[in-house]
Amino acid sequence: MKWLGRLRIAPVSAIIGVVCGLTLACAPALAAAAPSPSSLVGPGLVTFNTSKRPPILNAQQRVVAGTKGPNGTCHIHAATPLLAAGQSYEIRELAVNTSTCVQLVEEGNPSSIPRTRQANVGLTISPATGTTYYAATTTNWVDVAQIILTQVESSINWTTYNNGIIGPTCNTPYFYKLGSTGWWLNTDSNSCNLSLSGLENWTENTDAQFWNQSFCPYQTYKTTYDPNWVQGTGTGYYDGGASTSYSVTNPYCPPISYDTTTTGY
Repeated sequence: MKWLGRLRIAPVSAIIGVVCGLTLACAPALAAAAPSPSSLVGPGLVTFNTSKRPPILNAQQRVVAGTKGPNGTCHIHAATPLLAAGQSYEIRELAVNTSTCVQLVEEGNPSSIPRTRQANVGLTISPATGTTYYAATTTNWVDVAQIILTQVESSINWTTYNNGIIGPTCNTPYFYKLGSTGWWLNTDSNSCNLSLSGLENWTENTDAQFWNQSFCPYQTYKTTYDPNWVQGTGTGYYDGGASTSYSVTNPYCPPISYDTTTTGY
């Protein structure tokens, strides 16, 4: 398992099982029955109604620990398994204890894949025997009605040849905010990074912070992506995820939840 400076929230397996089919990435196997929100004990428990969202296929649920920070911050680390071309994977928050930042998440193969904003630009391949790939990670913060409040998409194009990468292109990230309710993009940055761990891997990292001073009266509500990321490998596989958080000092402000999806071809 490659860490690349990010905290994985579950062991990652690149093995694709027959039961899940050749075009699906299996969710990590669980050692026990799927947990329920009742396992998130405490007065800060919040559950989210995701019935309006497209279902997740081959779904499994896990209780995972976020990191509690100052000013009501819950910092979340989400990462997908390693995926092959054509595969997609989603991690969706179902419940959280806002006092401890322990979450219940559902993960698996999305039945509806987000439309990526950056098309494969078609790289010039040299030598001609190389193979070109594209991958993107889209992470949302949504309100209790499951309306997207803020969104970041990071995407990368790369060409593989002899387990190396030719001409990687980290695309301009896409940012969305629901401006009608007062959200704005306060800061953002983007980088394209090489890592060598037996193979050549390229990663796009997108940092962003959105603010809102109307969503909750007399409070500054913030969503932070640090970073949203997607990685392409020299063998054509890819993965992605987000280190993301929200913060608000008033516990009576409306709760929000996150989801992150990595897809590619």
